[in-house]
Amino acid sequence: MTHSVLNNCPLNTTESGSSLTITNGIVFKDLPLQDASEQASAQDWVPVTIDQIGSGTYAGHYQELNLPGIKMVIERQNCTVHKRGIMDEKYCTLSYVRGTIDAARVSEHQASHKALFLIPAGTEVDVQVGSEAETVYFRFDQEHFQQQAMIIDPERWEGSYDPELMCFETLGQAQLDQNINQLLRHFSAGKPYLTGDGMERYITDNLMLMLQSSQPLSTLPFSTIDTRRRAAHLVHHVSAYLESVPNAQSCPGIIDLCRETGVSERTLQYSFKAQLGLTPNTYLRIFRLNRVRKLLRNPSHATVTVTEAAMRWHFWHLGRFSRDYAALFGESPSITLRNALG
Repeated sequence: MTHSVLNNCPLNTTESGSSLTITNGIVFKDLPLQDASEQASAQDWVPVTIDQIGSGTYAGHYQELNLPGIKMVIERQNCTVHKRGIMDEKYCTLSYVRGTIDAARVSEHQASHKALFLIPAGTEVDVQVGSEAETVYFRFDQEHFQQQAMIIDPERWEGSYDPELMCFETLGQAQLDQNINQLLRHFSAGKPYLTGDGMERYITDNLMLMLQSSQPLSTLPFSTIDTRRRAAHLVHHVSAYLESVPNAQSCPGIIDLCRETGVSERTLQYSFKAQLGLTPNTYLRIFRLNRVRKLLRNPSHATVTVTEAAMRWHFWHLGRFSRDYAALFGESPSITLRNALG
C-alpha cells in the first residue's frame, strides 16, 4: 500500500499510540484505530457512519492536519468499510483514493488513480474503500473554495454548480503528495518554514492548480451514470433508514426495505450488488453484526451479556451468530465484551 504523506512525521505518542502535536497554532492528530466506529468518531466535524463489511481483525490509522481554513485527512484500514453520511451545509471536500483501489468507490463512481472527487456541501456521502486503499481528502469552507476556484478558472466555477458529487480526471496527485510531504518534513522536524496561513495557501494553491488542469471524468454514457447514481441514492436511503432503527423491536427485513424505498426486491438486489457487491440480505446481516459489536464494545452496564446484545438485533440462533461475528471481525463476541469490560 502507498505510504501516507504523513508517515514521516515523528510525533509525541502516548501509551495508546495516539498523539496530538501543536506547532504555531497548527494542530496535527495521529490516531491508531481498532474499530470502524472509531474511524467514524475521529471525523467529528461531519455526522458519518462507518461499518466494517470485509472480514478480518480491524486495524486502521487516522491522521488529520488542521490549518486555519483547511482540514487535511488521511485514513486507511486493513478491512473493507462502507462510509456514509451527509456533508455539512457549510463545507465541501476534495478527495482522492490511492493504493490498491479496485474495491474503492465514491457514490456512483469507481475510483481510479486519476480520479479527483468534489463533494459539495449538503451532498450524500456514500463511499466504499477496500483493504489496500488509502483515502486523502481536504475540507474547505465551500464559499472559500468557490472563490479560490474562480480565480484559477472563472468560466468553469462562476455562479452555482451542480450540487451532486463531481468527478475529475487529473494527473497531479503524485506531485501534490510530493509537495505536501516536503512541507510536512519541515513541520515534523519542528522547523516549519511556513506559518499556518502560509501552509494553507501552499496546499490550496497546489489543489487549485491540480483542479484547473483536470477534466470532468465521464467515461460512461449518461444513462449508465444516472443508473449508478440512482443505485447509490437507494443504498444511502436504506442505510439512513436502518440507522433510524433503535432496536430489535423494529429491526426491518427485506419487505420493510421495499416498502420504505418504494422499489421492488429485484431493484433492491441490483442496487446493492452494483454498489457494494452484496445482496440486501447480506448487507442487513452485516449491518446488524456491526450494531451488536458497537453494543459489546461500549456496554451500558457491567452485567451486559453477549446473548442480550445479540437478541437485541434479532440474532436468535446464538451459535450461528457467534460464527458469523467471528468470521467478520476476527474474534468471538465474548472476547469483544471481555476486552470492553477490562
